[in-house]
Amino acid sequence: MPTYILAGGNGFLGRQLACALDRADHQVIVLTRCPAKWKGPGKALAWDGRTLAPWQDALRNADGIVNLTGKNIACRPTQANMAEIISSRVDSVRVLRDAVESLERSGGHPPPVWVQFSAVGWYGDRGDRICTEEMPAGTGFLADICRLWEGALNPAPPWRQVILRPGMVVGADGGAMPFIARTTRLGLGGSAGCGRQSFPWIHVDDMVRMTAEALANSSWKGPYNACTPEPPTHAEFMRATRRHFGRPWAPPLPAMALRMACWAIGSNADLVLTSCRARPARAEAAGFHFKYPDLPAALAETYPAAR
Repeated sequence: MPTYILAGGNGFLGRQLACALDRADHQVIVLTRCPAKWKGPGKALAWDGRTLAPWQDALRNADGIVNLTGKNIACRPTQANMAEIISSRVDSVRVLRDAVESLERSGGHPPPVWVQFSAVGWYGDRGDRICTEEMPAGTGFLADICRLWEGALNPAPPWRQVILRPGMVVGADGGAMPFIARTTRLGLGGSAGCGRQSFPWIHVDDMVRMTAEALANSSWKGPYNACTPEPPTHAEFMRATRRHFGRPWAPPLPAMALRMACWAIGSNADLVLTSCRARPARAEAAGFHFKYPDLPAALAETYPAAR
């Protein structure tokens, strides 16, 4: 039975991925700060994302690693939060790499594949320019996070590595979508800023399927954008969301007002004001089929009883 290590796997996406791997008769080992809270399949081991500890023994017979570790970026952009966002990502990559290299030095065999999560934030604010995987990192804090995050894997290790760069993951059990759904239901579903910024997204089922494909398919190597082929503008995204929940037009929220509101609730307005027209060029070229390529179908699956 194949065994996969999910580092930082006790979050929204990690739980979904663990269940999918379990249904496919794979063994799941989750590395988490709070193993006692793990309610999913397989087993959970304690780790802090920074230091080597007994968890590293689980890598000895593993068939792959998926690293999802990182502090939630939906927080106030204070200096302390920004430093923790970066360190939580970079440190987890480095300690996993240290563990794998230690295994190699002791004569063991490292997991043959490492799937590392990043984000479309890699591209920064690119306006209406189509962003495919060969583009270099952009500018701004979101791009800096991803550049340092992915850069922690350099120099490239000898085992196969896949970097997934998701847009916003649409699902009912976590991520940003529950907040968007609540505010839309309250009549606050207007677009952010000018509304013309591209807003890449992916349904959680497609994100899980893409991760499973990255683990299983030996031809997958390097970076892959994980988002639907035609990202909407934020205005289009919110229009479809209002329509799904049966809500009328709502006024857009100016960028300055949004920044003030996000600060008040402890979030970061750049997550919705940054424009990134990311396209999953490499996944499409590899023949990956999106089950939910359009937002109305994704919302219907996520909130089937919305009205």
